[in-house]
Amino acid sequence: SKDAAAYCGDCALFQCEDCCKSHEVLKVLKKHKVTAIIELDRGNLRSKAAQFMCSKHTSGKLELYCCSCKSLVCYECAFLEHPQPQHQVKHMKDCVTPFKEEVCKAVSSLVQEAKA
Repeated sequence: SKDAAAYCGDCALFQCEDCCKSHEVLKVLKKHKVTAIIELDRGNLRSKAAQFMCSKHTSGKLELYCCSCKSLVCYECAFLEHPQPQHQVKHMKDCVTPFKEEVCKAVSSLVQEAKA
């Protein structure tokens, strides 16, 4: 658990320095909007938070991830538009750790290759 160095608007997560490096190196993450902590202000954070509200259900926060559709959804969307068993819906927190581990392994591998 390292201190946050930046905020990724696409991932909606604060990230340590190592995770920030992965955004610079991994092709799939290169286009993400990463902002250094020092550059963030409260107004900027509020506008970023609004980006993670459901466009269909104004009070719905995008807290769930549909693994089948690869999209963030609110609880109401999950219930109405992403029914089980056709869709596999998980809480976003449960999806972050495996992805983070995958990114960390990829970054470590790239660092080792660069040193060789």
